[in-house]
Amino acid sequence: MNLARRRPWTNAFSTEALCTRILERHRASIRVQKPRLAVANLARITGATLALSDKHSFHATTLRQLAEISGLRTGT
Repeated sequence: MNLARRRPWTNAFSTEALCTRILERHRASIRVQKPRLAVANLARITGATLALSDKHSFHATTLRQLAEISGLRTGT
């Protein structure tokens, strides 16, 4: 059986799909004006978090490191 052709669920687990689901699930507490931009930024943050927690522990990762790796700025 060729699994490459038989994985319709693969797209459901893409980073963008998961970030979209996160925003939808927390719609009451997270409000955005540009959902596509929010999903893209959340995907960048998620990727940076995984990359940094690979090098350091998750708890040792700082917001400054996340901002630097993701290419985003902190809110300060």
